[in-house]
Amino acid sequence: MQSSNNVRNFGMTFLYNGKEVYNSQENKAFEYTFLETGTYRIMYKVTDDGGLSLSPSYQVDIIEYEAPAISFNKNFKEQVKQGETYQLPNYTVSDNVTENPIVFVTVVTPTCNVKKVEDNKITFEEKGKYIVRYFVYDDFYNFVLKEFVIYAI
Repeated sequence: MQSSNNVRNFGMTFLYNGKEVYNSQENKAFEYTFLETGTYRIMYKVTDDGGLSLSPSYQVDIIEYEAPAISFNKNFKEQVKQGETYQLPNYTVSDNVTENPIVFVTVVTPTCNVKKVEDNKITFEEKGKYIVRYFVYDDFYNFVLKEFVIYAI
């Protein structure tokens, strides 16, 4: 005759970024919806009739894939005069999770030099095609890239 122990007690605890968000010792199934990005730890505790227990735990990382957005307060000029200093349009960035997405603004000159844009201004020192690039990324490295072409004549 084979003996078997039945589960006497079943419970689970959910932690979200280290803080308890759910605890049940009710011996019943349940559903949990992950509403926030972050790290969850799910801990089970099962005890059988013989008093033996097992406590496995699992880590679940919830991330998001939505890129940030960038908008500008006016259109970009398409042409400027060589030697002119141009104040670029102001921009606003937003993201569904990250409070302050990171913004890098660069310009590619007609001779293919890449320069960081300082003070939101560009001086067009040589004639030709310039490409202004806005690279914006959030805490999950989702990104958006916007490019604008301006010709110095």
